[in-house]
Amino acid sequence: MALMHAMQSAHTSVEAALGRILEMLGEEAPAGDRSHADLVRRVARPVASPGRGRPAILSAELAADLDESRRFRHRASHDYDNFDPSRALPAMAAARRLSATLAGAIATFREIVDPPSPDA
Repeated sequence: MALMHAMQSAHTSVEAALGRILEMLGEEAPAGDRSHADLVRRVARPVASPGRGRPAILSAELAADLDESRRFRHRASHDYDNFDPSRALPAMAAARRLSATLAGAIATFREIVDPPSPDA
């Protein structure tokens, strides 16, 4: 139970942060039945738009790890009675990689879209 709760909470926090980034950039967050999967896909793609373009927020590798975390959250939330702990292993490996690299990826993205002023 503790593992499931921690993994679910962590993924939900990352989704909320990515949604906030999109909001700050003036982008609508995905909505609908596939919104969680669509969010992962959206942040892994650059947006080409005059005056509002942006690079991908996450690399393809980080997005794949986030998608694994999303699938785990779905299984834990919806397949609770049939939860298979062995299926948690790929999600735990993805969570380790996310915890080691996500902050750096977000910092790099921020430096690109909002570079520090030369006076700082």
